[in-house]
Amino acid sequence: MTFNTQSAVLCSFVPRTYEQDPDALRAPFFHRNSDFDEFIFYHDVHFFSKDNIKPGMATLHPRGIHHGPHPKALANQAKKTATDEYAVMLDGLNPIHVLPEGDRCEWKEYWASWSSAQTVK
Repeated sequence: MTFNTQSAVLCSFVPRTYEQDPDALRAPFFHRNSDFDEFIFYHDVHFFSKDNIKPGMATLHPRGIHHGPHPKALANQAKKTATDEYAVMLDGLNPIHVLPEGDRCEWKEYWASWSSAQTVK
């Protein structure tokens, strides 16, 4: 967490080593934010929990939607000892609405990205 306010949390994803204990639950884990919308802007690729992410993309995880690492990204974690991503996440207590300017970088089909038929356009 980089900043915390009464209605939002801003988190920075920067390179870090993975959890070293073999019994540790590696972040990220599958979860559902019941109180916050989660918006992530990806500055640099190889995001540790997502597949098909390119620099400059953004995803929106509305509150209550179960999400976590994509299967391919989860499999790739076993091959690495550290992350190498740069991203910013905003968790908002109030609903997050993407403005027209954000349409250029939002991955609108993100909600279906766990489907093997889904591809980035």
